[in-house]
Amino acid sequence: MNHIIFSIIHNTIKHTLLLNTSLIKNILLSIDRLNILIIKLIYATVEGDMVALGELLRKDKFLLDRHIIEKSPYFASTLHVAADIGHLEFTLDIVGQKPKLAEEVD
Repeated sequence: MNHIIFSIIHNTIKHTLLLNTSLIKNILLSIDRLNILIIKLIYATVEGDMVALGELLRKDKFLLDRHIIEKSPYFASTLHVAADIGHLEFTLDIVGQKPKLAEEVD
């Protein structure tokens, strides 16, 4: 009887660990994907690449929202980087999509 109980407990723990491992892997993959999107967003911003901006926002419509909170590794929002570089059309497009970005202070 103890052997059966031990086996059930062992299998339950093993299953729980596998689920947690899978969950952790999924979380890490999500973080990696988001970091890649943010890096691509920074490159698109520096280049003033409107096509790349559109593609990124189609992949993640909340990317600019998250970027407001997280900021770039350079502690500047996408909007402010585009404006500082002088990408007027890119800047206006971002403000049109996310007017709240204009209120953010870097």
